[in-house]
This record gives sequence, C-alpha cells and structure tokens, in this order.
Amino acid sequence: MDALAGGDKTRWNYFYQLSWAEVNTMIELENHKAYYRHQVHLQQERQQKR
Repeated sequence: MDALAGGDKTRWNYFYQLSWAEVNTMIELENHKAYYRHQVHLQQERQQKR
C-alpha cells in the first residue's frame, strides 16, 4: 500500500476502498513502468560507453 500511495499514509484509505482487481492492476502498471525505466537506463548506459 505504501508504495502505491507514494509513502503518503493519508492516501491508504483510498486504496483500501478499491477492489483487489483495481489494486492489482495499479501494481502491474507500476511494475511495467519500472521495467521500462530500467530498460531506458540500461540503453543510456550502453550509449555512454561508446
């Protein structure tokens, strides 16, 4: 919950009111965004080494 709320415990109630399907979708979205940020980071590192 804390990661979805961005560390803001006052937002936890919002997430507790959502269905599990909605929360799982949000978690999947965050995982996909993190994966693509990581891929971009790796690509930038490769380009700097050239």
